[in-house]
Amino acid sequence: MDDLIAQVGVGGIFAVLVIREVLNFLTKRNGADKDKGGKLDRVILAALQEMKPKLDELHKWHDQRDQDGVPVWYIRRSLEEAVDKLAESQQMLSDNIRNMTIILERLATNQDEMRREVHSLEDDLARRHPVT
Repeated sequence: MDDLIAQVGVGGIFAVLVIREVLNFLTKRNGADKDKGGKLDRVILAALQEMKPKLDELHKWHDQRDQDGVPVWYIRRSLEEAVDKLAESQQMLSDNIRNMTIILERLATNQDEMRREVHSLEDDLARRHPVT
């Protein structure tokens, strides 16, 4: 039970505080009327019974652990940093590939232009100096 309470966290503590304040208000409001005391107890009991499965489910979620015993909802700082570095490296790789593609397209264009110039020079040379 102590483990369950420890894992509830801030949300659970807030809920307990709200319930305590509501119960104090209802007790003060209904304090003079003794007949309603039993009804108030039944309402409180019903509310707590309704909360128990939800609290158990919350505990079940937070009690899941990986092979190392670390809660699965907990992200290690080192893992977060490694994922950030991996994303950054992937972005750099993508940028480098984009730049290499641009360079290769320029080289292909230049090669085509050079090929046309060489053919043009060969044609001029053949016209000026025909082979006999």
